[in-house]
Amino acid sequence: MFKRLGRFAVLAVCLFAIAIVMVGCGGDDDPPPITGGGGGGGGQVKTFKQQLTEGSWRMVTNVDGETINGLAQEFADGFAIGLGFPAGSLKGTMSQNSLRFNDAGKATWILGIKVSEPGNPEEPFEMIFTLKGPYFLSEDSGSSALMTFSLTESSIQVKGVGEEVEAPVDELLGDFFTDERASINGDQLRIGQMLLERN
Repeated sequence: MFKRLGRFAVLAVCLFAIAIVMVGCGGDDDPPPITGGGGGGGGQVKTFKQQLTEGSWRMVTNVDGETINGLAQEFADGFAIGLGFPAGSLKGTMSQNSLRFNDAGKATWILGIKVSEPGNPEEPFEMIFTLKGPYFLSEDSGSSALMTFSLTESSIQVKGVGEEVEAPVDELLGDFFTDERASINGDQLRIGQMLLERN
């Protein structure tokens, strides 16, 4: 089935991008910050930035409360329908899910999705989004801060459709969050309505 995809795979990524990546355009209502432990230990309270840059994070839900695996399956269903097959004829799963913030104010987000035929799982195709950009924190209270995060570099790699395809995804560039309330409690990070957990 996937041999017929050609460059259609690159065009179809917008379905996935809108559902997962462009959630930063979301809601007016700030949720209450996560309260509790704050990730500190040993008596010295860590700043929000120190907690944020420890390791990497994986998205659990987007701003609409949809699970990341549910979104992957929604994408596979949309892809199947676009190819003329019924919803459910393809299986979508997350293959990569990592958002890392560094001390220098830069972030790298890698999201990968595999789509396969249930009867032929050994021949999937995979799309890997790589998104990069600067972030800025203000009002750092230790457990919460205001976050601004912009995407200045984005690309997609498509594997398993014959030749590998790599291309920029310019539609994803721009502000992701602007002065959005973010909070950390131990291994949970909430940015606006989006929930992430430490990898």
